[in-house]
Amino acid sequence: MRVTYDKQADAMYLYIGRGKIKKTIPVNQRVLIDVDKSGKLIGIELLFISQAMPKSKLRIGKMRIPVA
Repeated sequence: MRVTYDKQADAMYLYIGRGKIKKTIPVNQRVLIDVDKSGKLIGIELLFISQAMPKSKLRIGKMRIPVA
């Protein structure tokens, strides 16, 4: 899984799968999920992330998180 943080947008994106995004589904005001044409999860966008996570924990750029 790959995670990116956009400081300007204050948004974090979790890349879960591969493929072309067909639809973005709002879960609530802070969480959006992206799915492909078959409904498979591609990614999760977390908005206003600095309100939910201390800024000291956020890194600008890309980070990789190993998944077991």
